[in-house]
Amino acid sequence: MLSNEADLQKEYEYFLKDHLPDGFSYVDDEEPPTVVVTVKNAAETAKKVETELRFQGYSESMVTVTANVDGEHQQIHLSFDLLYFTEQQAKSCLLLVARTIYTFESGSETKEETSIFSFFNSKKRHRKRDEDKFKDDITKEDVVKAVRKFSDNLPDGTYRTILVNDDYSIDLSQLRRFLPRKPTQKYYMSKETYEIFEEHEAHIPPLMDKVQKAVDAYVREHKEYPIIPYDHARRVNGYLLVQEHLLDEMPSMDFYITNYDGLITHTKPKK
Repeated sequence: MLSNEADLQKEYEYFLKDHLPDGFSYVDDEEPPTVVVTVKNAAETAKKVETELRFQGYSESMVTVTANVDGEHQQIHLSFDLLYFTEQQAKSCLLLVARTIYTFESGSETKEETSIFSFFNSKKRHRKRDEDKFKDDITKEDVVKAVRKFSDNLPDGTYRTILVNDDYSIDLSQLRRFLPRKPTQKYYMSKETYEIFEEHEAHIPPLMDKVQKAVDAYVREHKEYPIIPYDHARRVNGYLLVQEHLLDEMPSMDFYITNYDGLITHTKPKK
């Protein structure tokens, strides 16, 4: 593992440490980051855990499962590449493993909890709450991280816009190996700024790209940004762009010039 990658793994180890289920422990100074848990039958339980992880989309590159038997001590070792994870994904993965172990070793999901995995109490009043923990936790942050990883692996001269469909939705099939499971909603991306949006924001990327192109054209012509005078938020002057015939009509929402090479954003800067 490269030294900078090792440093990042160390930086992200709290993804695991802060979310260890009962009975799980983190192995300090281990590369890659490793979590261990004592089980009844390490070999069989490890197979079951690995099968469930792969079924749920956690690849071997993301987490490996090994059985460790030392006399009467039987443990499963889970080794993580945390560069593939967000904190929420790591938490979900640990919960999935804990649930799988409990279900497999108890023989029933509804058996009354008596083992170290006490948070999986199967009484009716807790069942819905526990099930909610295992729902798809993929967020926009996860998709942003996956897109960055995808971009890092592109050949020179190829851009992340190859991910964007005609309707500005992201082709998530190309990100599959960078996501622990398939998202439950669509995500969208601006082809000009690469900003990513959730499904309820699908109307923003097409408008953003029109405004970004207009801003770029104005800068090429006038060597300055089309900003509303004395606006500390650097709000784009839509009226000016219409007046210059760079837009057909005033944008239906505000955009702001960022400090990144004149790229715009729909998020108002904090004071």
